[in-house]
Amino acid sequence: MNYRSPGVTIVEALVAVIIVGIVATAGGPVFLRTLEIAKGSEAETTLRAIFQAERAYAFDQTPNHFGTLADLENGRYLPGNLNTIEWTYTLTLAGSPAVTYTATATRQRGPYSEPPNNIRQMKETGVLTPSSWPP
Repeated sequence: MNYRSPGVTIVEALVAVIIVGIVATAGGPVFLRTLEIAKGSEAETTLRAIFQAERAYAFDQTPNHFGTLADLENGRYLPGNLNTIEWTYTLTLAGSPAVTYTATATRQRGPYSEPPNNIRQMKETGVLTPSSWPP
């Protein structure tokens, strides 16, 4: 009588490990790119919040003009410090009183933290540059 144990042979286990390794190798870059797209979306969302806060701030001012990040935060147009581990935000005003601005998100770490791929900007018109992330 030929009796076989219900367990898994070492060859079957080895084949399963190899298949899992191939799938993980193929899926890794896709996962990392998806992660970078999400981080870019975080910056885009914050830049849009700055855009909306600037519009509200300018509407409340007489004469209408834009404010600094400190003005927006102190006036409760934006929550506290916007900077994160991934991104630092700056606001550059032009004119006196300020009639134009450029909000900039600068990537602090990660594969796209080196120039020219580390910056996203939005002007007072609401146009984002670059228009896609990651580049």
